[in-house]
Amino acid sequence: MASEISFHLPFQTPAHPRPLQAGQSILSMGSCFADAFGRQMERLGMPVSINPFGITFDAFSIERQLGYLSGGALPQDVFEHLNLWRHFDCHGSLSHPDRSAFEETLDRQLTIGRQAFSEARMLILTFGTSFFFQKDQREVANCHKLPAQNFTRKLAEPKELYERISQRVLEFIEQDEDREVLLSVSPIRHIRDGLAENNRSKARLIELSHSLCEMHERIRYFPSYEWLIDVWRDHRFYAEDMLHPSLQSIEAIFAEFVENHCSEELKICIADARAYLKLTEHRILSPRSEEAIQLQQKTAERKQELLNKHPFLRI
Repeated sequence: MASEISFHLPFQTPAHPRPLQAGQSILSMGSCFADAFGRQMERLGMPVSINPFGITFDAFSIERQLGYLSGGALPQDVFEHLNLWRHFDCHGSLSHPDRSAFEETLDRQLTIGRQAFSEARMLILTFGTSFFFQKDQREVANCHKLPAQNFTRKLAEPKELYERISQRVLEFIEQDEDREVLLSVSPIRHIRDGLAENNRSKARLIELSHSLCEMHERIRYFPSYEWLIDVWRDHRFYAEDMLHPSLQSIEAIFAEFVENHCSEELKICIADARAYLKLTEHRILSPRSEEAIQLQQKTAERKQELLNKHPFLRI
């Protein structure tokens, strides 16, 4: 007789009533989990844009960036620190030693982001923390290793979180009746805040997300936080730092997204893309062998077949 013992809490990801269709564009913004989640889509050739300003953790900074993408002016307050030009609303990965090159990068990312914002059918926002930093009363997304005494650290109030984020997501969905917003809370613990403070921060983000879902039927919640923190609850699902989810965990959570938020047509497309990627990952020891030549031909043929069947893929 099979054992009925379960080592996980029973949990089901709610199915989306208006699932994502094949070829519809996605804009994913927020924490490093948003970045990792978006890379899963990107790898499969889905039309996704990821964090135009780089990884962003706090909710207020995500809100400001949405404002820039919807037409607001990006503050022109670039500065140099540790031989790199930087911007307080952008991640350090965009920094550059040459000011002109950095400003060109900012202009390019803003253009790309605005186009992605205008074309996206689904906006995915992953909030990482309710804590935020200010420098001279200006909210910043990144402190860029400047001295800590230059900044004031604050915890966002629930009322202001709701007022500011709700305005931005409504601006997005009201531009097109087919648009959707999918909210999630990053399961990555901000251990530098302290465990108790991290839980307080995450609680505000969870409440914010559900309050926004209650505000509009085209705003939904995706339980990535609950899958990792509440259902699995096992350090085997984490990377070596015991904070970030492992690649297998990200893939498993993405599988929940595909199963419950994608149409049947898109699921077929994703399965076809996976089969193609598996072929491209096949390794041959001798690159000049007949086997290698045949594999290259077969891969090229499969790619063309895939694009003929799913022309929107970015493979």
